[in-house]
Amino acid sequence: MRRRGSLDGRAAHPPNPFAARRTRHEGSPMAAAGASIDAVFFDFDGTLTDAEACAAPFLEAFQERVARRAGLDRHPLVEAWRRLAADVDAHPERHGWVVDGRVVAPACADPYLRASRVAKLLLSDALPDAERDEAVDHDFADSYRHVRTVFRDEATEIVDAVLASGRAACVVSNTRASWIEARLATLPLRFGPVPVAGEAAKWSITASARAPERLGRVPEALSLDGLARPVLLRRGRYLDALVTMEAALGVRLDRVLVCGDVFELDLGLPHALGAHVHLVARATTPRYELRAIAELPRAGVSEGLGAVRARLGLARR
Repeated sequence: MRRRGSLDGRAAHPPNPFAARRTRHEGSPMAAAGASIDAVFFDFDGTLTDAEACAAPFLEAFQERVARRAGLDRHPLVEAWRRLAADVDAHPERHGWVVDGRVVAPACADPYLRASRVAKLLLSDALPDAERDEAVDHDFADSYRHVRTVFRDEATEIVDAVLASGRAACVVSNTRASWIEARLATLPLRFGPVPVAGEAAKWSITASARAPERLGRVPEALSLDGLARPVLLRRGRYLDALVTMEAALGVRLDRVLVCGDVFELDLGLPHALGAHVHLVARATTPRYELRAIAELPRAGVSEGLGAVRARLGLARR
């Protein structure tokens, strides 16, 4: 769950379907780079799981609560919701996730951020901002218990393939470790268990408790073509989670492949620290994220997890 702070935004941005650039790995030096990778760090929500499918029952419950607050029947609420959600997805610069006054990710980054942003837009005329935000946060938390876990079809196969190759694997996520561990236990993995670093707070632009000097060597921000605001990189609690897994698995980040579905939350900091990164793109992935991956060294992108095999130089079964 990537939830905290408020959602807001700035200038407009064109729609960005994940179109021609399906994968960036095969037939390139990327596959050969697999020999230099000792471990794979997976994000959980949206990377190992199908985020939209997981969020479907949450969204239904959340919409019902927002409809009551807005004084709307469900049908007109859903129609208005669809229009606003399309705008959030099409204009990632206009709609951002704001934490402590700074945008830390686009609101289209996952269905929960999108839903929170849409709810606040819908209720903007019905309630004062502070009351509206409190109401949305309350309804969000009450609806979140309906979230289910739907793994990507290839999740078991990819994790097993990584482990069978003699490499280490782990999960680094904003979600509580115990919650993820219980879900991973339902996968028919032949190898494992997979260690989990939870509550990584990838949104948090704060100091590092475990490696402050290392964080200090990371640039404060990254400029991406097509994005007016900076991508903030010094996410101290996330670094602490990465350092924890480095020590637990006995690996170095420059020999790790980090897989995630949101460049800004999952991949920006690890890449700045020397890691290989892989973006598991969504239909709503902003074009500036796709351009960044195309231009950065040690970076790849695909629509699913299957391309991770090629990044590691593993043959398909």
